[in-house]
Amino acid sequence: MAIGPHRSERLQRLAHVLAAVVILLHGYGDVEKGHAMGWLYIVIGLAALALGLAHHRLKGRFARIDAVFHLIEAIMAVLIGVSYLHEGKTYLPWASFAAALPYLWLMFRKHEPAHR
Repeated sequence: MAIGPHRSERLQRLAHVLAAVVILLHGYGDVEKGHAMGWLYIVIGLAALALGLAHHRLKGRFARIDAVFHLIEAIMAVLIGVSYLHEGKTYLPWASFAAALPYLWLMFRKHEPAHR
């Protein structure tokens, strides 16, 4: 069953917004703990949120904007995993590293034109 272009766009926007929310929550947690890196996560999370909300308009102007989104989200997932490692977490870093893999796969996948 194929997903229509309007629904696909909404799902992509939702995925980018959810990734931004995860980055923002991690940043907030770091700021609460007194880590200076938390502010960097918050700034990047706000930028990712703004870009995610403007996904449709950006996609019309830049053909590979999805690859850029996925690269940023993969890098942030890895950085969050490293942050968890530094906090002494045992399993959470590996979940974060595993979350980066689909972003990398999506970044390199070939986009096939839709059949009409």
